[in-house]
Amino acid sequence: MAQGHALLKFYDYGAALPHVPVMDLLEGALTDIVHGGHHPGRIIDHEVIYTRELDAGAGTLWLSMEPEAEMTWGMFETAVTGVVRFVRRWDDVEFAVDVEMMDAGRKAGTAFLSRF
Repeated sequence: MAQGHALLKFYDYGAALPHVPVMDLLEGALTDIVHGGHHPGRIIDHEVIYTRELDAGAGTLWLSMEPEAEMTWGMFETAVTGVVRFVRRWDDVEFAVDVEMMDAGRKAGTAFLSRF
């Protein structure tokens, strides 16, 4: 899917998360976004959720996206790619991130990485 330029605004940093499961979750989400047979247009769901179970008793990692009306699967791919880069460079922590597509000039959605 075509990627665009996005401005990602990270905030609400929280607890540390285990690196390998976080990367597994994000890579699995990217694989589904790119190869999952989704219509290339707008995301019609109110929320898109990817999960990964942690070791017994450690909970579940969640990556969720709350898209605005104009968010497409290509925009979502761009956002998750940016989240992967953030996690590789900085740290594996819980956070929220607003996704603003530069060509649209407004917020396209909000993603959350957390553990439940």
